[in-house]
Amino acid sequence: MSDVLNSYNDEKLLSFQFNLRSEEPDGRCKGELVLTKEKLLVVIDEKIENEIDTNTVSELVTDIGVGCLYISYRKKDDDSVCLLCRTDAKLSKRAIKTVRKMNYFFEDGVLPESLRDEPDFCPKCGKAFRPGSTVCLNCTDKKKVLSRLWGFVKPYKYFVALSVIMFFVISGVNLIMPYVNRIAVDEYIRNENPESVSIASFALVMLSMLVLEFFTRGMAMLRSHLLIHTSNNMVIDMRNRLFDKIQRLSISKISARTAGDLMRRVTTDTGQVNNFLINYFPSVVEQLMVFVTVGIFLVCYDPILFVLIMIPTPLVVLSFKFFWRFMRTLFHRRWTAGSKANTVLHDIFSGIRVVKAFGMEKSEGER
Repeated sequence: MSDVLNSYNDEKLLSFQFNLRSEEPDGRCKGELVLTKEKLLVVIDEKIENEIDTNTVSELVTDIGVGCLYISYRKKDDDSVCLLCRTDAKLSKRAIKTVRKMNYFFEDGVLPESLRDEPDFCPKCGKAFRPGSTVCLNCTDKKKVLSRLWGFVKPYKYFVALSVIMFFVISGVNLIMPYVNRIAVDEYIRNENPESVSIASFALVMLSMLVLEFFTRGMAMLRSHLLIHTSNNMVIDMRNRLFDKIQRLSISKISARTAGDLMRRVTTDTGQVNNFLINYFPSVVEQLMVFVTVGIFLVCYDPILFVLIMIPTPLVVLSFKFFWRFMRTLFHRRWTAGSKANTVLHDIFSGIRVVKAFGMEKSEGER
């Protein structure tokens, strides 16, 4: 980057990248449109190619072309339009969003703090941030995140540990049930000498099966009640903490988020974190311990059988990894759609009196 451009970085308000040259139909470049308090700069390959005084600009205009987006500015004196730059579809969404923000500046002469430029890429790894976030999931300290989550689990750690222990007790009892069934079938039901069968011992076997069944179901019900109690308390703690955090935010930070986004954070997102801490994480620990235990048993019992069972494991892992990328994209789309729906509902319910006064129920329903 040139020294001239560096001098503008302290005053930079907004910017976006473009990658097509204006004068060449197929020409590629590495460009950036930068808005400062006094200038509108067109930077191509780290050189300032055009410099426009902001006092002469009425607004920025975007036009969709064939496979590209044109960004132009309208002059105040003669209302003529001059081309600034072009970009392809990959960067057009960011360009349109930034142009709208820039027009706030050209209209009022001042850019609100909530519309200030935020980085799109992580300065450490270069990967793009998720929409609406400036946190890089790739560079975030995972241990720090888990330690923060542990702060929510810590008050209820004994309940979670007890639920894990109860799971193994239930699993152990379920392993005993087939053994008791084998005794009932082989020694009593299919006994070749029925006269030797003792009614008392047979009744004892049936009674033991009944007791084991009631015991496992009772333990499962108690474990579910324990998890529900812990889950509800953790959700209350997380939502209270999040609500206090939102109240401490500045007006500009709150204005940068929609009402639906905030509602989803307080309701749905806290529920998802709670499900991870109470249901998913203990379940993963339980299944891993079961896998290790069964694996050790299989290796001791029949190593060849263990190898045959483990052969499809790489294919299953790769398939899960492939489909998870696809499913994660769908989950994110669902979250975004839910956020927009909550925003619309919030606006409608907040102004329901106005909607009914002007008979706008049909149009609001379509929206």
